[in-house]
Amino acid sequence: MKQYLQKSIVMKTNTTLRNLLSLIVLGSIISLSSYAKDINVSGKVVNESHNAISGVKVYLQAANMTDYTDASGNFSFYYGTPNAIESSSLEALQTTFDGNQLLLYCENQHVTVDAFDMTGRFVKRLVDMKNVTGNYAVYPKAYFESEAQPIYLIRVTIDSKIYGFKVAVNGGTVYSQGLHPMAAPDMPKANTKLKEANYSVDQLIFTHDDYETKTVSISNYNLNVGEVVLDPIASNNAPVLSGPSSVYGEYQLTWSYDWSGTTSADDHYELEYSYQENSGFQALIITSNGDRSIPYNQVLYAEAVDVGKTTYFRVRAKSGGVWSDYSNTIGVYCPMLEMTVIASLDNLMMYNSDNEAIANTNYKNVSLGVGANYIDGLYWDSWLIASSSLYFELMNWIEGRTIQQAILKLYVEYLPGDWNTRYKINPFAGGWNTNTITMNSAPNYYTGYYAIEDLPVTSAIPWEVDITSIVQAWASGVIPNHGILIRDNNIVFPNYTAYRATQFYSIETAPGDAYKPQIYLEVK
Repeated sequence: MKQYLQKSIVMKTNTTLRNLLSLIVLGSIISLSSYAKDINVSGKVVNESHNAISGVKVYLQAANMTDYTDASGNFSFYYGTPNAIESSSLEALQTTFDGNQLLLYCENQHVTVDAFDMTGRFVKRLVDMKNVTGNYAVYPKAYFESEAQPIYLIRVTIDSKIYGFKVAVNGGTVYSQGLHPMAAPDMPKANTKLKEANYSVDQLIFTHDDYETKTVSISNYNLNVGEVVLDPIASNNAPVLSGPSSVYGEYQLTWSYDWSGTTSADDHYELEYSYQENSGFQALIITSNGDRSIPYNQVLYAEAVDVGKTTYFRVRAKSGGVWSDYSNTIGVYCPMLEMTVIASLDNLMMYNSDNEAIANTNYKNVSLGVGANYIDGLYWDSWLIASSSLYFELMNWIEGRTIQQAILKLYVEYLPGDWNTRYKINPFAGGWNTNTITMNSAPNYYTGYYAIEDLPVTSAIPWEVDITSIVQAWASGVIPNHGILIRDNNIVFPNYTAYRATQFYSIETAPGDAYKPQIYLEVK
């Protein structure tokens, strides 16, 4: 174990040391083997009517010993300590201990400080230094607080002299281990009688599922604590749940609870939900510790699975490890859900009558286009056909649901003239990759499901197409959702006067989410 010789001066004058020793609560000097030789603690646990309680867990904290009460409510601890720690006479007193600070005075001597548990079992050597001269302080508590096994006794050996101390339970500053230089010698004289501190040295902790936990302090290990009365756990009043409402999938719940007479660091509410009125409840919301709001308001948002269903809620409170009764149960019906889903993927696809490479080119991160244009060239004329593919991630919201309405909305970036054609929308029959799809590689589409709409006539509002039949087919599982194809319904090349290709904002070119391709849904 590495030792640390601190250079900082803790006390600067002899008077300061004397004053400190007169103010601090000192641990008594004891013979370790005689004080910790035996543990013999017993008692009886009863209820408020003095009837025995069996099965109570009794924990003797510092000794780390556990017992359970028998049918008559009795418990007992006994441990015969082996004669492992011997104290020499306390001549020429060279050390004092106040439960936190161990003061030493040495003249070129060998110093060791050892820690023992309640039974006298050696745990660890804290200090082992030779040729120590002067006033020093040791702060062993830093080790005590990190050790899993409770430390109760320490033994200081200065050459051949042994001093035993019990560890005080009162608080104090925690310092690092090792010897810390002090001021000039000013230790108590030989045979000085130190005042016995009036504090408990251990605790008995009683726990039972049906009774409040109780702690009893004891000052020695040879006693009968007599009857220990446990109070039954009182059932707190149940919270009152009220004010439920749901608008487009938003639940608003309010509940109140009388916290009077309770206070604990673990105070909180637990809200539970189920799709059955009297069973199947699961924890949904657990409020932060100490939240005692009256009334308490909670806003929740429905998921796709909640639409068209009644969800049942109940709530309970917890304080000091004790649950209240459940509140009343209320049911909230989630009505038709209105939502807008923005496209996840989109691509432009083009074909040119004179340039085959265009039909094999992947157009990503550009504006969408739909329609046909006549290109009047200097030496020859050509025609350009544009189509677009879109995919919407919406199955979690629509699968198995009734689709009341589904409207595709595209925002116009460039508006063409109207040459008596229409645009047609079909669902794809196969999957596609936004990084590879071209006019020539696009998958086939279902011809039995479609929507036809006139070209947009203004860029002031979005171009809207009712695609409810397509989305209903996806929701019912009749066809898979692979997205849609938007194309010119007249695939015959137009004459030289035709310019009817519309340019729409894509996911990437839209100036904001409001202008991206989207589907408006009404679902129940």
